Amino acid sequence: PRAEANEALLLHGTKPHHLHSILFEGLDPQISSDGLFGRGTYFAEDAAKVDQYLGVDLRDRKGEPAHALHRLHHKLYTNLPHKGHVYYVLVCSVALGDPSRTRDGRTELGGGEPLFADEERRALRRPARHAALAELGERVVRFRELVLFRPEAIQIELVVAVQRTRRFCDCS
Repeated sequence: PRAEANEALLLHGTKPHHLHSILFEGLDPQISSDGLFGRGTYFAEDAAKVDQYLGVDLRDRKGEPAHALHRLHHKLYTNLPHKGHVYYVLVCSVALGDPSRTRDGRTELGGGEPLFADEERRALRRPARHAALAELGERVVRFRELVLFRPEAIQIELVVAVQRTRRFCDCS
């Protein structure tokens, strides 16, 4: 990570049907739906936070050309087997710059100025800033969230396929 860009390795959770386009077209905040902290690409520092955004990829679909995940599986699982019941997490280098900080998703910390440039919530009020850091407090209880509004500030480094396991109970 580059210190001058306030670059950090952060996590982004996604559903399998979005993964192919993300990997081959990039994470584009401009096509994001509106969230608590605007229309951007959301990241977290903790895997437990991104877990809530994951969707399961049940099994290998390489042999099913009509299936929506066929192209993804053809690219990801050429030399490795699909283990079944996997979830995908992206590890990304994210250039945060000088992020705007908020607790409520509407105003900046330290002055109460509006966070966003307009009602669309696709850009921050301060043009030099392209990241929002949602600090613990009002709307964020367990994990901070980081939202990027410019695709050029995001570089995908790794795709991690994970499986969930139950370690502390035999509940179903």
